[in-house]
Amino acid sequence: MKKTIFLAAICCILLSAKTPFSITTAAFAPSDTAITAKPCFQLGSVSFSKPLALADLVKQQNCIAVDCKSGLKMKSAEIVSYKFSHLNKAGMSEMIVNGNSLKPIRDLLKKLKVGDFVQFSEIKLKTKEGVILLNNCGAVLQ
Repeated sequence: MKKTIFLAAICCILLSAKTPFSITTAAFAPSDTAITAKPCFQLGSVSFSKPLALADLVKQQNCIAVDCKSGLKMKSAEIVSYKFSHLNKAGMSEMIVNGNSLKPIRDLLKKLKVGDFVQFSEIKLKTKEGVILLNNCGAVLQ
């Protein structure tokens, strides 16, 4: 029994000695994390992962892309356009915006009330690999 364990340990040592170090470290290279990061849409510092407060929404200036896992802003990606939709008892309004600024919808944001539904859709994100569409984000304002 002791000989079997000893032989297994020696086999493990020999295999690891023959394996190049770069193969084991390649999985943790910083450049790999950038490629596998999944982008999410966010309104400045306000995320759609929790209830969206009207007071927080109207303070924001820009839309950004963040890594869904870490919540950190993706430096190599930029929102190039989105569609903003607003639904309440009076009806629905929509506006397509080029760029990442919320200024074009500022007048619509001023009309929002608690209980209104807002949605950001057709969100186009420019990355090194090209332009991709992000998932729609919507919420009932708190």
